[in-house]
Amino acid sequence: MPTITEADLTQKVSRTITYKINASNDPNKPAAPTIVTQTTEYKRSALVDVKTGELLGYTAWVIDGSNKLVAVTSPKLENYQANPINVEAVNLTSSDVDAIRAGTYDSLDQTVVYTFVGKVTTTKDPDGGTTTITKNPDGEVTDVNKTWPDGDKTHVHVDVDTGNETVTETPNGKNPLPTVTVKPGESVSVGNTTAHNTEPDGVVTLTHTPENSNESFVTVVNKDGSLTYSKSVGTDFVKPEVSEQKTSQTRFNVSSKLSTVKPSQQKLSATKKANKQKLPQTDEQTNQTGAVIGLSLLGMILSWVGLKRRKHGEN
Repeated sequence: MPTITEADLTQKVSRTITYKINASNDPNKPAAPTIVTQTTEYKRSALVDVKTGELLGYTAWVIDGSNKLVAVTSPKLENYQANPINVEAVNLTSSDVDAIRAGTYDSLDQTVVYTFVGKVTTTKDPDGGTTTITKNPDGEVTDVNKTWPDGDKTHVHVDVDTGNETVTETPNGKNPLPTVTVKPGESVSVGNTTAHNTEPDGVVTLTHTPENSNESFVTVVNKDGSLTYSKSVGTDFVKPEVSEQKTSQTRFNVSSKLSTVKPSQQKLSATKKANKQKLPQTDEQTNQTGAVIGLSLLGMILSWVGLKRRKHGEN
């Protein structure tokens, strides 16, 4: 019998699908999808002359099991167009497998290329920062990238189907903070920024208060992607460090209030003391008046008794 190995009767066929993103001005350039590797196996039989042991040849290659080089739909990336949209399945003939074994067959590998089809607009803001708005081909705002005057950065991604937004804050010179999700009509504070989801009527309102400052910068992103700016100054935007100063001021006000009340208390005490000193004088005057009246009555009684006795004596 001729020497026949497993390699003579089996053939593994593989293809790799790689995804590539073309360079663009998209600040939210996504990571390329994960590479896809497919593998399937083919098999054949050897034909041998049982009398002479001569190798007569081989049968045709057939798939061992099922074809695993199936079609693959290219993953969707927001604001990007894939080419091709679908990677077709591979069905090899026996001669194709022979060509692969011989190294003369073109590569089965595929590359899917993504091209940015969105629109990016960057604006220099009057607050000293910048705002970059990204829209999809339908004109809907999908991303907002705001750089604040103090160097902090805020990224808001909008799910145009649900209206939910994800907010990622990156303090100046530091790593990004955990991403949070905010539903339409709700607000969330991340770092020094508060994001209010204004979907479906608007997009988002961002309020940023730098460290150790009572000034707050406000950027409103409207539904059409236009921007509105404002700045607020007041205790509503004071940071905790400033709140301690506010508490000290409050204590000062209370102390001042107490000092203004104290003279009134002294006046009231003086009045009570004066009244207390005056009351004994009033009692003394009353006693003197009572004594005079008593003596007068006594004199009248004595005079009346004397008059009675004189009249009785005359009788």
